[in-house]
Amino acid sequence: MSLQETDIESLERLSKTSMPGLLDRIKLQQGDGTYDEFIELLHSDIRSAIDEQAAAAHQKSSASEDDITIGIVQWLKARYWVASHETSSNGHVDLTVVLHNYKWLGEAKKDNSYAYVWKGFQQLMTRYSPGFQFAARAKEDFTETLGILIYCQTNSNSGNFLTKWQTKLQEKCEESDTHSFL
Repeated sequence: MSLQETDIESLERLSKTSMPGLLDRIKLQQGDGTYDEFIELLHSDIRSAIDEQAAAAHQKSSASEDDITIGIVQWLKARYWVASHETSSNGHVDLTVVLHNYKWLGEAKKDNSYAYVWKGFQQLMTRYSPGFQFAARAKEDFTETLGILIYCQTNSNSGNFLTKWQTKLQEKCEESDTHSFL
């Protein structure tokens, strides 16, 4: 067995146990991954960062959107993502992640009200990425995705808040000409 085979086996073991996604991360960093793999690994890492923050929810209950987002950025950077907070893109984007020609922009909002979250959603769709088209997702040259992070701190039932937000978002999009901001 060669040293290279042993190293790959070690990386595979680490990827399955203490460092999930390690091989995928290396592949993406080398420019060999697909856009879908980029999004899948990024979403997994964002979920892990949020889970880590939620584990200390009692200490984070009064944290600002910026403080929480900076914690997520630090988590992502520790996993070798090129992540930043308040990056300029027709405004100050709360969370930006870039890897080669792939980009993910995220707007963070506390659960103050549905109107407040809606304002953040519109900001994301109209200012940070004007002309963004979901239809472009199917194209090979597609490189940008948008996401909204809703920090549930004020509502005791976060699941209920998010379910209602989803319903309200669908209603707002049906009411308005969604093509004006999508």
